[in-house]
Amino acid sequence: MTYKPLGRRILLKPLEVEEKTSGGIFLPDSVTDKESAMVQDADIIAMGDLAFMYECGGKMVEYPDKPKAGDRVRIIKYVGDVFVADGEKYRIVNDDDVLAVKNN
Repeated sequence: MTYKPLGRRILLKPLEVEEKTSGGIFLPDSVTDKESAMVQDADIIAMGDLAFMYECGGKMVEYPDKPKAGDRVRIIKYVGDVFVADGEKYRIVNDDDVLAVKNN
């Protein structure tokens, strides 16, 4: 991956959207593109230097439960910038768009 998120942004790999129904019918691109925007679960690929940090007494401090690259997170629907790089879909969101981290 050639993109590094800046500041409070996070680079995510959204979970794949099914391209066909359980009955075997292939869905058109217009449907799968809309479904991709609604995907809320994703894996963290990379984070900007300020992601999940806050200022305390003039110093930047990490949140105690800060997620890391490789963690699966839940994000707000329709948020961020979705793009394709190297044939894979990615999404860049702000750290405050992350709602939860999946427990392993």
